[in-house]
Amino acid sequence: MAQKVAIARTPGDRRITNRVNAELTALGFEVELVPEPPSTEPLSLRQIALEHGAVAGLRASPSKTGIELWIVNPNTGDTAYEEVVTVKSRNDELLALRSVEVLRARLLKLGVLSGEPPAPAAEESPPPEPISLVPPSHPPLPAVGVQLLSTDLGVSYTVEPSALSNYESARLGLTLAPRAEWSASAFAMLPLRASEVSESEGTARVNATLLALAGDVHLRRARLRASLGAGCALAFLGVSGEASPPYEAQSDRLLTAVPFLRVGGSAAVADRLALGLEFMAGFSAPASVVRLDLEEVAVWGRPLLSAAFTIQIGILAPEPESPAAAASAEVGRR
Repeated sequence: MAQKVAIARTPGDRRITNRVNAELTALGFEVELVPEPPSTEPLSLRQIALEHGAVAGLRASPSKTGIELWIVNPNTGDTAYEEVVTVKSRNDELLALRSVEVLRARLLKLGVLSGEPPAPAAEESPPPEPISLVPPSHPPLPAVGVQLLSTDLGVSYTVEPSALSNYESARLGLTLAPRAEWSASAFAMLPLRASEVSESEGTARVNATLLALAGDVHLRRARLRASLGAGCALAFLGVSGEASPPYEAQSDRLLTAVPFLRVGGSAAVADRLALGLEFMAGFSAPASVVRLDLEEVAVWGRPLLSAAFTIQIGILAPEPESPAAAASAEVGRR
């Protein structure tokens, strides 16, 4: 007769409970789902298991990153094992598979079988070694911080080697990463302060808005990432001025391209949140010249040097490979 396992139901545990139920049923266990009564103090797994004639009791913890496990000693009726099975990151399928693996290993150690014993052979022979449900290594999960689609928000500071003053910009971007090793991105730099140059004739101000496309390659280690990339930006320059008498002020709009290289790094502080630092160097073409009284006083973006601090937020995470799929062949061998 199949051994019974009692699973204590808790609010919000439907997905992981169904997964554990399916794994246990496939192994030949009789599973009984036990709704927990609405009370401030939940019943112990020992009490639930013994009341329902089960050899073990399971319950998903409120955090859903752990499953409580209790197993009876078949010889004494006392507690044989009481533990919490956990995994390093949030993954319901991996947690369910891991808890069933631990339960089965504990029961085998106690000499409790999950189903009907095999028919005796004609000649007495030693029992076969148990076949592990799980392959030696689980399929790799995506590295922490790797997102298929993410956005970044931040601020950049641009250094002007010419007579123009340095200035700050808001940074907005969107990144697509089909693989962890490379990505493509689009971003905008919106001026928070104008760059300006002053002479006796007056003051000229430049508001620079950049729209850019870039590609990057990445080197990842745990939660850290280093990046190297290149791209090209279109710079929209709004030039205005204040003139001292008898000069007259003029306004103009300029468009120039800025091919660039960039290097950066980031650190993941959560599954969908990372902090990044990036340095960019570009060169505007054609030249955007600022003149006062027809005299050249500055050239914008030759070179363009900027540093940006960003907060990167994951929008869409890649689907992890199911560990149950990798173990299905082993299940079929039972």
